[in-house]
Amino acid sequence: MRVPIRRRFRWAALITIVGTFAVGGIAYASIPDSDGVIHGCYKTVGGALRVTDTSAGRSCTSGEKSLDWNQQGPQGSVATSGVTTLDVGTETLFTLDNGITVSETCGDLLVRLEVSPATPLHLQVSGTTTSSQNVQGQSFSDGNLLSVESFDSVGVDLVARDSTVGRFAHIDVHGSVGSPTGGCTFWWMIIPSS
Repeated sequence: MRVPIRRRFRWAALITIVGTFAVGGIAYASIPDSDGVIHGCYKTVGGALRVTDTSAGRSCTSGEKSLDWNQQGPQGSVATSGVTTLDVGTETLFTLDNGITVSETCGDLLVRLEVSPATPLHLQVSGTTTSSQNVQGQSFSDGNLLSVESFDSVGVDLVARDSTVGRFAHIDVHGSVGSPTGGCTFWWMIIPSS
């Protein structure tokens, strides 16, 4: 039995279309590669960029340089945060890998935050300090210590490090006196350098 030419043409066209989509799907699936990396080449003259499929054996030509990137950037620094209460006294809130220690003090309606380096005279700090507006507060730094105190509330929002130990970290700490009978609440967030 003979198949009419028209049917043969339709079958050939259908097979061609299906084959094209199959090949296109395979190529699409390999960009980016299994590790999520997109491989490309750029011309050293003119800078024209093209994406290439290294899993199919394609590479850059002699007039090109390779350039790889991924769809997801590197993981940034992870912030830590918390809230703590202190009845009376002084305690260390946290000690960072960069040599910085943050202490909190609560007592006699006084609240204080202190940022100190592991090594004397190596405190590097930049940022803002706050104390309640309606009472006398003070803040000072001398290379050994940054201290902020008030009768109501205090805060620091700064980057700091011990210059002999490590990188800067973003330190955001606030504290307030809880009630006329005493007790303080401190809340904080730390973002280390990446």
